[in-house]
Amino acid sequence: MIRIRLEGTPEELDRAIVHLEADDRLNILSVSGFYPNNRGRRSRCGRIYIDAELTAETNSLTSEQM
Repeated sequence: MIRIRLEGTPEELDRAIVHLEADDRLNILSVSGFYPNNRGRRSRCGRIYIDAELTAETNSLTSEQM
């Protein structure tokens, strides 16, 4: 299993999740809730964490093929 951290606005993160879920090389196991970035300043941005597994077909690919 791998853990992926994504950062952006809620709208950007929603679009990114759609793209990642459509990728056959990745099996999404879970998506965390939205964690706002609020260290000392107001921001619309935040982060989510995705737990995923690479599919069997990905195991045979080299980094250049991905």
